[in-house]
Amino acid sequence: MKKYLLIVFILFSAPHYGQSLSKTSIIYEAKQQVVMNNGKSYQILIEKPFYEIADTTIQRHKQIGDDLLRLNRILILKNNNEHIKLIEWSKERIRFYQSKEIIDFDFEMKNFSGANMITKD
Repeated sequence: MKKYLLIVFILFSAPHYGQSLSKTSIIYEAKQQVVMNNGKSYQILIEKPFYEIADTTIQRHKQIGDDLLRLNRILILKNNNEHIKLIEWSKERIRFYQSKEIIDFDFEMKNFSGANMITKD
């Protein structure tokens, strides 16, 4: 019985291994809404796939343990007056997130098409 319990535990925890490495993770995602692990719900303002990102300050690949993750997308999220830039790296079912608070939102919206974004870690 203990063997079966161990196998079940490993099968359910393995896909979430990458998210457990990052401090930030998405609990629920719909088309225009994201719920983060801090309990706040955010509206998705902009979603950019990896091939549209021209910001050279963002790593294209990130080494996490033995896994090499690839940049997947960047999300600009809004909750009341709080704006967050969420960067996602992925490999198969493993995902790693990094969030940064946006300082000057108007400036960033004008320059998000490819220029660097001013953020606060």
